[in-house]
Amino acid sequence: MAGVRAPRGVARRPVRPGPRGAPGRGRPPRRLPGHLVQDHARPRVRPGRGRRPGTGSPGHGHRLLRRGPCLARRTVGIGGRPGRGHHRPPPRRRGRPRRRLDLAAGSPPPGQGRRGAVARPTRGGVFPMNPSRPGAQEPGERDILSSCVHCGLCLEVCPTYQISGDENNSPRGRLRLWREEADGRLPPDPWTARYTEDCVGCLACETACPANVPYGRILEETRHAHAEKGRSAVSMPLRLAAALASRPGLFGLLAAPLRWLRRLGLSPSPMLFPGKPALAESTADYAGRINRQLNPSGPRVALLTGCLMEAVFREINFATVRVLARNNVRVEVPRAQGCCGAMREHLGLSGVDELRRANRGAFSGKGYDAVLANSSGCGFALGKALAGEGPVVRDVLDFLGTLPLRPAQRKAGAARVYVDLPCHLVHGQKVPGIPKAVLDATGLPWELAPMARDCCGSGGVYNLQKPENARQILARKAEFLNHAQGDPVILATSNHVCMMQWNTARWQGLVKRPYRVSHVIQLLDEADGGAA
Repeated sequence: MAGVRAPRGVARRPVRPGPRGAPGRGRPPRRLPGHLVQDHARPRVRPGRGRRPGTGSPGHGHRLLRRGPCLARRTVGIGGRPGRGHHRPPPRRRGRPRRRLDLAAGSPPPGQGRRGAVARPTRGGVFPMNPSRPGAQEPGERDILSSCVHCGLCLEVCPTYQISGDENNSPRGRLRLWREEADGRLPPDPWTARYTEDCVGCLACETACPANVPYGRILEETRHAHAEKGRSAVSMPLRLAAALASRPGLFGLLAAPLRWLRRLGLSPSPMLFPGKPALAESTADYAGRINRQLNPSGPRVALLTGCLMEAVFREINFATVRVLARNNVRVEVPRAQGCCGAMREHLGLSGVDELRRANRGAFSGKGYDAVLANSSGCGFALGKALAGEGPVVRDVLDFLGTLPLRPAQRKAGAARVYVDLPCHLVHGQKVPGIPKAVLDATGLPWELAPMARDCCGSGGVYNLQKPENARQILARKAEFLNHAQGDPVILATSNHVCMMQWNTARWQGLVKRPYRVSHVIQLLDEADGGAA
């Protein structure tokens, strides 16, 4: 009599022969099309998007289901008759399968099962994480991580989700992963750090979020925790650049050759847009000279010069001083100021608190009416440092919008300006845009660039860490320049890192025609006559 061999340690029980063809009687059950046979040795796979016909391996979009005794016990035989060994197939869903975030197959709830019993995920599935932030297990932190309501509004504005289509590469997916990590429900896995590094940090999700999830703060803490635990790799050149940025004097000295090359019209990198920076005179010395010449008697403000701006793109700082002084604003440059810490914050490196503390000492208690920044990323970082403990930090263009600017005469020619809005201006500093009066004062016809509020892919140092992602993000925005009207075409923004990213579009083959990248404050300066 044929029978089914029982596993070792289980008593064998004779199997009665059944009618010919009846499954479950006399021989092991056969796999039938559309039927799933219970198998406790591997997780079941529900077909979804991306499954290749004729293969049993899960592809993109599959969900791994829990295994074990929770499976349904009802069986169906050939022709729909009851039998043993074959499980009733799950009902088919009509239409497009839903994209869901489920735990990996075999993940036991906390306190149950083996700790490492998690099946390897498939492409597009949720990857296990490594608990790295013990502080996140505190009730208050866990409540912040759980504040996401999974509405999906962030998916439409997330640049990495737009280019990848991967839920884990979205704010909603990352928050889910970080929460599972904080609760200890997912074991260590390098994919978590990869999804964290893939985030640009544009904060468009914060603007779109109806639940006001502080995604930026959570991202900053997670990056720092991953770098502390060695889960995110920061290249040595970026570590060196961050160290130099913390020492403005040394950084400016080492960057002197770059200023020479830019002044001669030579660029060793496609990120270095054309310009003629001062070679020796600092912005602090220049501001003192302009104040003595024009003697402005209006508001007294401090200017954040920035580490990279002062070292390489000093001409933008000089233009800022001239425009403010011509509008009766007295500009002072505290010499004790340093790096705002944005670069270290992007990389997750330590030392951000020390830089913020130094800037609080440089800008606080001096009686300034405001602290102005001509780089939206640096202004956003300094605003967090001085929040509640110093003068208000404002974007220089937003500040100029409150002044009675002198209207400029419309210049002759066919030049046209396309304005792009930096993410850290709109989503970080919560400034709705560049004031219309400021743009009108340039004397040039202007309009908002298509997708002006979308990320360009610069993200601080993101275009250096993830160049391919940054290129795909920029390609979506830069396409309009190929058929834009104007001669010359001017792409204007208010963040030097965005200017660097836009300047690479032609070098990367995204734009086939010549165009100019400029800071809006430079266009205002040119309307008033330029350098004095």
